[in-house]
Amino acid sequence: MRAAPVVFLLLLLMLLTAACGAPAATPASTAIPSPTPSASDTPSPAPTPTAVPYMLLLTDQPQPALQADLAAWAEARGWAFTVAAYQDVDVSRLDGLQAAVVTAQGAPLELLPADVPLVVVDQHGLQAGGRLSTVGEPGARHDQVGFLAGVMAGLASRSGRVGVVSPTGGAEEAVYRMAFLHGLRYGCPVCLLTEVAATHEAGAELRRVGVDVAFVVPGPSGADLQAALVEAGLRLVWSGAAAPPVGEEQLAGGVRLAPEALVPAALEALLAGQPGESWPYEVTNGGLELVGMNSDLLTPGRARLVNEVFRALAAGELDTGVDPATGEARP
Repeated sequence: MRAAPVVFLLLLLMLLTAACGAPAATPASTAIPSPTPSASDTPSPAPTPTAVPYMLLLTDQPQPALQADLAAWAEARGWAFTVAAYQDVDVSRLDGLQAAVVTAQGAPLELLPADVPLVVVDQHGLQAGGRLSTVGEPGARHDQVGFLAGVMAGLASRSGRVGVVSPTGGAEEAVYRMAFLHGLRYGCPVCLLTEVAATHEAGAELRRVGVDVAFVVPGPSGADLQAALVEAGLRLVWSGAAAPPVGEEQLAGGVRLAPEALVPAALEALLAGQPGESWPYEVTNGGLELVGMNSDLLTPGRARLVNEVFRALAAGELDTGVDPATGEARP
């Protein structure tokens, strides 16, 4: 009878030993995949810097008035403004370019982006259209310049003798010369005109016949001749983008070409989606202006007459009587 408890204890011990050696059961569960980085955890590439919008002026000589006006115009639009010689521009790095103005002669316009509004100043042979507008040339009213210079010279002269110097190698020489003659006759019918060749003796020749005010027909050699006339004691009526580098007292007055009055308007038109067009120098659009009238020669009354002629040309009430293309006199 004692053997039963012993057997029972042995069986119980065997069951406990088996239970301790067996692996514990794992409850059924869904496998959890290894975590993958989320979009927010993945480092983003550094953002590409946004190009600063700017406008570019390509020039080969100082033009303070135009540069100042363009700088103010660009600033008003929130653009930067860059001035450079075209040889210094890397055309492969023009990000941010919004508009360009070119005054440099011979600049390779084809290297600029075709979709960027472009205004070119004083270059012959260009046809406006598309995204290109021209200012000054072609189509400038050289007849109006010459006519106003003639009126001014006649009213400024005290001797009644006025001189004109040509040729100076300019393409529009015939237009300037005939228009100057018409303006002189209009402003001072009794004045006598003396015309001399474009040499460094021109000043002495004019002085010998009593000329006191002279006009050098614009052209490549005109600047040197103006200096020679001043050395001879003559007063000058001038035309161009800037006055000759002489004392103000040696100038009677000038007819100034004002590209800064036209370039911003040309840019605005292009940016508004209008096709390119020609903006020539003329009195009606502000591209020509009277400047620097010497009060010792052009007294208030005489200056008023010059201004009245300018107003009449602008209003279409007065014509120069000269073909602006050929320089031939019109009836």
